[in-house]
Amino acid sequence: MGYDPTVNPSASNVFATAAFRFGHATISTVVRRFNESFQTHEQFTHLRLHHTFFSPWRIVKEGGIEPVLRGLMGTAATSVSTDKLIAEEMTEKLVVLNIQWKLDLAALNLQRGRDHALAASPRTNPQAASPRNNPQAARTRTNPHAASPRNNLQAASPSTNP
Repeated sequence: MGYDPTVNPSASNVFATAAFRFGHATISTVVRRFNESFQTHEQFTHLRLHHTFFSPWRIVKEGGIEPVLRGLMGTAATSVSTDKLIAEEMTEKLVVLNIQWKLDLAALNLQRGRDHALAASPRTNPQAASPRNNPQAARTRTNPHAASPRNNLQAASPSTNP
C-alpha cells in the first residue's frame, strides 16, 4: 500500500467533537490497583477517581505504575447506559488547578458540541432533527459539503450555507 497523498487524513468536525468524547463515558469511578496475580493489591487499595486528580505522588510512593496498569488491564470497561452516561466523579468532582469550583465534564461536552455547531441527535430529540423545526438541520441536509468527509467548521457554519 504505502503512502497515498490523495487520502485526506483530517478528522471530520463531528468525529473530532463528538466521537472523541465517547471515551468520557467509559471512565471508571474507581482506579483499581492489582498485584502480580491480578488480585486486589494487599498494600495499596483501590482509589476513588477524584482522589487521584493531581496526585502523581501516588505512583511514586504507592507501588509504582504497575499496580495501576494491572488494574486497567484486569478490569472490564464501564458499561454505558442511557440513564448514567458519565460517572458522577466526572460530573460532580472534576477538579482543575487554579479554579475554585468543581467542573462538570458532561456539561463541558455539551458546550463543546454547541461550540462546534453539531446538530441535535435524532435519537435524543427527533423534533430537533426535523428540517421544519431546525433550520440548521435543513441547511446541513442540502449542503453537499456538510456530508462530505472533507467537511470542516466553515462548511457547517450558517454564514457559509445557502
